[in-house]
Amino acid sequence: MTTTFTIANGDILINDATGRPHTVADNTKLSQDIKEVLSTEARRDNIGAGLEDVINGSASDTYRVRSSITRRVDAAINNMQSLQNRIQAIHRPSSEMIAAVTQLQVAPLEGSSTDYTFRVVIRTRSGVQITQAGVIT
Repeated sequence: MTTTFTIANGDILINDATGRPHTVADNTKLSQDIKEVLSTEARRDNIGAGLEDVINGSASDTYRVRSSITRRVDAAINNMQSLQNRIQAIHRPSSEMIAAVTQLQVAPLEGSSTDYTFRVVIRTRSGVQITQAGVIT
């Protein structure tokens, strides 16, 4: 099992009673890792989804925007899974390893012509389903 600090709104979550950081492990850690990857700009090392670049103030072509969001989310998860398989597999339990993306939905946000929502469901090797969702403006 691996652990890391719990991140909430970009900050390390501190336990008020002890003054020490909260930690996460297993599928909760994987969920946090996925959230971090999806909220990171696209980088040269294939980490990050780069979702902030999708709309760029123009969302007039719904098909193009939905396709771009879908590709970027899928690629970010696949790149993370590849990294896990190449480097981290011997150090992580199955509850922290991505087995597959089982569902990926992207849609315009109701009532908005420029905002989109996405929802991705990922199955861990231990069989747990992790869901992440977001709004892209």
